[in-house]
Amino acid sequence: MSKLLTSPLLVGAAYLLSFWPIWHWYVLRMLDGADEPWGLLAFIAVLLIASIRYRKCIQFDLIPFTLLSACIACYCLLGDMLPPLLNAIVAVTGLSICLSRVCVQRYLQPGFAMLAILSLPVIASLQFYGGYPIRLLTSHIVSLLLGMSGLFAESEGTVIRWAGELIAIDAPCAGIKMLWSGMLTNALFIAWFNYSWRTCIVASMLTSFCVFCTNVLRSYILFYRETGLYEVPLSHEGVGLVLFLVLVQVICFVHLIVLRKRTNV
Repeated sequence: MSKLLTSPLLVGAAYLLSFWPIWHWYVLRMLDGADEPWGLLAFIAVLLIASIRYRKCIQFDLIPFTLLSACIACYCLLGDMLPPLLNAIVAVTGLSICLSRVCVQRYLQPGFAMLAILSLPVIASLQFYGGYPIRLLTSHIVSLLLGMSGLFAESEGTVIRWAGELIAIDAPCAGIKMLWSGMLTNALFIAWFNYSWRTCIVASMLTSFCVFCTNVLRSYILFYRETGLYEVPLSHEGVGLVLFLVLVQVICFVHLIVLRKRTNV
Protein backbone atom coordinates (compact mmCIF):
# COMPACT_ATOMS: atom_id res chain seq x y z
CA MET A 1 0.00 0.00 0.00
CA SER A 2 2.83 2.41 0.85
CA LYS A 3 4.43 1.74 -2.54
CA LEU A 4 1.16 2.62 -4.24
CA LEU A 5 0.83 5.88 -2.31
CA THR A 6 4.39 6.88 -3.24
CA SER A 7 3.99 5.95 -6.91
CA PRO A 8 5.10 8.88 -9.12
CA LEU A 9 2.08 8.33 -11.40
CA LEU A 10 -0.40 8.55 -8.53
CA VAL A 11 1.35 11.48 -6.87
CA GLY A 12 1.56 13.35 -10.20
CA ALA A 13 -2.12 12.78 -10.95
CA ALA A 14 -3.13 14.00 -7.49
CA TYR A 15 -0.94 17.07 -7.89
CA LEU A 16 -2.48 17.93 -11.27
CA LEU A 17 -5.97 17.69 -9.79
CA SER A 18 -4.98 20.02 -6.95
CA PHE A 19 -4.27 22.80 -9.44
CA TRP A 20 -7.08 22.24 -11.94
CA PRO A 21 -8.25 25.94 -11.83
CA ILE A 22 -4.74 26.99 -12.89
CA TRP A 23 -4.73 24.64 -15.89
CA HIS A 24 -8.13 26.02 -16.93
CA TRP A 25 -6.74 29.58 -16.73
CA TYR A 26 -3.66 28.47 -18.66
CA VAL A 27 -5.71 27.12 -21.57
CA LEU A 28 -7.80 30.30 -21.73
CA ARG A 29 -4.66 32.46 -21.84
CA MET A 30 -3.18 30.31 -24.59
CA LEU A 31 -6.25 30.99 -26.71
CA ASP A 32 -6.72 34.73 -26.07
CA GLY A 33 -4.60 35.85 -29.06
CA ALA A 34 -1.92 37.75 -27.10
CA ASP A 35 1.04 35.95 -28.71
CA GLU A 36 1.16 33.67 -25.68
CA PRO A 37 0.93 30.37 -27.65
CA TRP A 38 4.71 30.68 -28.07
CA GLY A 39 4.88 29.24 -24.56
CA LEU A 40 3.77 25.91 -25.98
CA LEU A 41 7.24 25.58 -27.53
CA ALA A 42 8.78 25.55 -24.06
CA PHE A 43 6.11 23.14 -22.82
CA ILE A 44 6.77 20.68 -25.65
CA ALA A 45 10.53 21.07 -25.20
CA VAL A 46 10.50 20.17 -21.50
CA LEU A 47 8.36 17.10 -22.18
CA LEU A 48 10.66 15.94 -25.00
CA ILE A 49 13.86 16.40 -23.00
CA ALA A 50 12.32 14.76 -19.94
CA SER A 51 11.25 11.74 -22.00
CA ILE A 52 14.71 11.42 -23.59
CA ARG A 53 16.47 11.74 -20.23
CA TYR A 54 14.00 9.41 -18.51
CA ARG A 55 15.38 7.23 -15.74
CA LYS A 56 12.83 5.00 -14.07
CA CYS A 57 11.84 6.15 -10.58
CA ILE A 58 9.64 3.67 -8.72
CA GLN A 59 8.86 5.73 -5.61
CA PHE A 60 9.05 9.28 -4.29
CA ASP A 61 10.94 9.83 -1.06
CA LEU A 62 10.24 12.36 1.69
CA ILE A 63 11.86 15.41 0.05
CA PRO A 64 9.73 15.45 -3.16
CA PHE A 65 6.63 14.89 -1.03
CA THR A 66 7.57 17.83 1.18
CA LEU A 67 8.28 20.12 -1.78
CA LEU A 68 5.03 19.20 -3.54
CA SER A 69 3.09 19.62 -0.31
CA ALA A 70 4.65 23.08 0.11
CA CYS A 71 3.47 24.06 -3.39
CA ILE A 72 -0.07 22.89 -2.64
CA ALA A 73 -0.08 24.61 0.76
CA CYS A 74 1.14 27.86 -0.81
CA TYR A 75 -1.67 27.70 -3.36
CA CYS A 76 -4.33 26.90 -0.74
CA LEU A 77 -3.22 29.63 1.66
CA LEU A 78 -2.26 32.40 -0.76
CA GLY A 79 -4.03 31.48 -3.99
CA ASP A 80 -6.84 34.01 -3.54
CA MET A 81 -4.37 36.82 -2.81
CA LEU A 82 -1.91 36.12 -5.64
CA PRO A 83 -2.47 36.87 -9.34
CA PRO A 84 -3.06 33.82 -11.55
CA LEU A 85 0.41 34.04 -13.10
CA LEU A 86 2.16 33.67 -9.71
CA ASN A 87 -0.13 30.78 -8.82
CA ALA A 88 0.77 29.21 -12.15
CA ILE A 89 4.49 29.57 -11.39
CA VAL A 90 3.91 27.68 -8.12
CA ALA A 91 1.96 25.00 -10.01
CA VAL A 92 4.54 24.39 -12.75
CA THR A 93 7.36 24.40 -10.19
CA GLY A 94 5.70 21.38 -8.61
CA LEU A 95 5.41 19.72 -12.01
CA SER A 96 9.12 20.40 -12.55
CA ILE A 97 9.83 18.66 -9.25
CA CYS A 98 7.90 15.59 -10.44
CA LEU A 99 9.69 15.50 -13.80
CA SER A 100 13.08 16.09 -12.20
CA ARG A 101 12.67 13.24 -9.75
CA VAL A 102 11.29 10.79 -12.29
CA CYS A 103 13.52 11.63 -15.25
CA VAL A 104 16.91 12.77 -13.92
CA GLN A 105 16.79 11.69 -10.27
CA ARG A 106 17.05 15.26 -8.96
CA TYR A 107 14.73 17.16 -6.68
CA LEU A 108 14.47 20.16 -9.03
CA GLN A 109 16.38 20.33 -12.30
CA PRO A 110 16.84 24.06 -13.10
CA GLY A 111 16.37 23.61 -16.85
CA PHE A 112 13.03 21.87 -16.35
CA ALA A 113 11.90 24.64 -13.99
CA MET A 114 12.95 27.39 -16.42
CA LEU A 115 11.22 25.74 -19.39
CA ALA A 116 8.07 25.21 -17.34
CA ILE A 117 7.96 28.88 -16.33
CA LEU A 118 8.68 30.02 -19.90
CA SER A 119 5.73 27.92 -21.05
CA LEU A 120 3.44 30.22 -19.08
CA PRO A 121 1.92 33.39 -20.61
CA VAL A 122 4.72 35.62 -19.31
CA ILE A 123 5.52 37.73 -22.39
CA ALA A 124 2.68 40.21 -21.94
CA SER A 125 3.46 40.60 -18.22
CA LEU A 126 7.17 41.12 -18.91
CA GLN A 127 6.30 43.72 -21.51
CA PHE A 128 4.01 45.55 -19.10
CA TYR A 129 6.35 45.60 -16.10
CA GLY A 130 9.78 45.47 -17.72
CA GLY A 131 9.32 47.05 -21.13
CA TYR A 132 9.57 50.70 -20.09
CA PRO A 133 12.61 50.37 -17.76
CA ILE A 134 14.51 48.44 -20.43
CA ARG A 135 13.63 51.00 -23.11
CA LEU A 136 14.67 53.81 -20.77
CA LEU A 137 18.06 52.24 -20.07
CA THR A 138 18.54 51.39 -23.74
CA SER A 139 17.89 54.96 -24.86
CA HIS A 140 20.49 56.29 -22.40
CA ILE A 141 23.14 53.80 -23.51
CA VAL A 142 22.44 54.39 -27.20
CA SER A 143 22.72 58.16 -26.73
CA LEU A 144 26.09 57.63 -25.01
CA LEU A 145 27.29 55.43 -27.88
CA LEU A 146 26.15 58.04 -30.40
CA GLY A 147 28.06 60.69 -28.46
CA MET A 148 31.17 58.53 -28.63
CA SER A 149 30.60 58.30 -32.39
CA GLY A 150 30.66 62.08 -32.69
CA LEU A 151 26.93 62.72 -32.81
CA PHE A 152 25.30 65.06 -30.32
CA ALA A 153 22.25 63.07 -29.25
CA GLU A 154 20.53 63.20 -25.90
CA SER A 155 18.09 60.85 -24.28
CA GLU A 156 14.69 62.13 -23.19
CA GLY A 157 13.00 59.19 -21.52
CA THR A 158 12.55 56.52 -24.15
CA VAL A 159 13.16 59.04 -26.97
CA ILE A 160 16.48 60.14 -28.47
CA ARG A 161 16.66 63.74 -29.67
CA TRP A 162 19.06 64.45 -32.52
CA ALA A 163 19.20 67.43 -34.89
CA GLY A 164 15.68 68.48 -33.93
CA GLU A 165 14.29 65.02 -34.62
CA LEU A 166 12.85 62.58 -32.12
CA ILE A 167 13.70 58.91 -32.55
CA ALA A 168 11.49 56.79 -30.32
CA ILE A 169 12.44 53.44 -28.88
CA ASP A 170 8.99 51.87 -28.96
CA ALA A 171 7.64 48.83 -27.13
CA PRO A 172 8.89 46.13 -29.55
CA CYS A 173 12.40 47.60 -29.22
CA ALA A 174 12.40 46.70 -25.51
CA GLY A 175 13.51 43.27 -26.65
CA ILE A 176 11.13 41.29 -24.43
CA LYS A 177 10.51 38.63 -27.08
CA MET A 178 14.23 38.47 -27.76
CA LEU A 179 14.79 37.99 -24.02
CA TRP A 180 12.19 35.21 -23.90
CA SER A 181 13.73 33.49 -26.93
CA GLY A 182 17.24 33.85 -25.55
CA MET A 183 16.23 32.42 -22.18
CA LEU A 184 14.43 29.57 -23.97
CA THR A 185 17.64 28.69 -25.80
CA ASN A 186 19.54 28.96 -22.53
CA ALA A 187 17.04 26.73 -20.70
CA LEU A 188 17.23 24.08 -23.44
CA PHE A 189 20.97 23.72 -22.89
CA ILE A 190 20.57 23.70 -19.10
CA ALA A 191 17.94 20.96 -19.27
CA TRP A 192 19.77 18.88 -21.87
CA PHE A 193 23.18 18.96 -20.15
CA ASN A 194 21.60 18.64 -16.68
CA TYR A 195 23.54 21.62 -15.30
CA SER A 196 24.01 22.26 -11.61
CA TRP A 197 22.23 25.26 -10.11
CA ARG A 198 25.51 27.19 -9.91
CA THR A 199 26.21 26.71 -13.61
CA CYS A 200 22.57 27.53 -14.38
CA ILE A 201 22.86 30.89 -12.60
CA VAL A 202 26.09 31.74 -14.42
CA ALA A 203 24.62 30.73 -17.78
CA SER A 204 21.42 32.72 -17.21
CA MET A 205 23.35 35.86 -16.19
CA LEU A 206 25.57 35.61 -19.27
CA THR A 207 22.55 35.03 -21.50
CA SER A 208 20.66 38.02 -20.05
CA PHE A 209 23.72 40.22 -20.56
CA CYS A 210 24.12 39.05 -24.16
CA VAL A 211 20.44 39.69 -24.87
CA PHE A 212 20.61 43.21 -23.47
CA CYS A 213 23.77 44.05 -25.42
CA THR A 214 22.21 42.68 -28.60
CA ASN A 215 19.11 44.78 -28.07
CA VAL A 216 21.21 47.91 -27.50
CA LEU A 217 23.15 47.18 -30.70
CA ARG A 218 19.88 46.77 -32.58
CA SER A 219 18.62 50.15 -31.39
CA TYR A 220 21.98 51.73 -32.25
CA ILE A 221 21.90 50.38 -35.82
CA LEU A 222 18.25 51.28 -36.28
CA PHE A 223 19.01 54.87 -35.24
CA TYR A 224 21.28 55.24 -38.27
CA ARG A 225 18.75 53.49 -40.49
CA GLU A 226 15.77 55.60 -39.40
CA THR A 227 17.66 58.91 -39.56
CA GLY A 228 19.16 58.10 -42.95
CA LEU A 229 22.71 58.86 -41.79
CA TYR A 230 23.85 55.53 -43.21
CA GLU A 231 22.07 53.23 -45.59
CA VAL A 232 21.49 49.90 -43.86
CA PRO A 233 20.79 47.17 -46.46
CA LEU A 234 18.18 45.53 -44.25
CA SER A 235 14.62 46.25 -43.24
CA HIS A 236 13.69 47.18 -39.67
CA GLU A 237 12.67 43.59 -38.99
CA GLY A 238 15.65 42.26 -40.90
CA VAL A 239 18.11 43.97 -38.55
CA GLY A 240 16.42 42.34 -35.57
CA LEU A 241 16.38 38.92 -37.23
CA VAL A 242 20.07 39.00 -38.16
CA LEU A 243 21.10 40.13 -34.69
CA PHE A 244 18.89 37.49 -33.09
CA LEU A 245 20.59 34.77 -35.15
CA VAL A 246 23.95 36.12 -33.99
CA LEU A 247 22.67 36.09 -30.40
CA VAL A 248 21.69 32.43 -30.69
CA GLN A 249 25.18 31.61 -31.96
CA VAL A 250 26.72 33.46 -29.01
CA ILE A 251 24.51 31.59 -26.53
CA CYS A 252 25.47 28.28 -28.15
CA PHE A 253 29.15 29.25 -27.89
CA VAL A 254 28.76 30.13 -24.21
CA HIS A 255 27.18 26.77 -23.43
CA LEU A 256 29.16 24.46 -25.69
CA ILE A 257 32.61 26.02 -25.27
CA VAL A 258 32.64 28.10 -22.07
CA LEU A 259 30.31 26.20 -19.73
CA ARG A 260 30.37 22.63 -21.04
CA LYS A 261 33.06 21.59 -18.55
CA ARG A 262 30.89 22.73 -15.63
CA THR A 263 28.03 20.27 -16.09
CA ASN A 264 28.59 18.34 -12.90
CA VAL A 265 25.40 18.25 -10.80
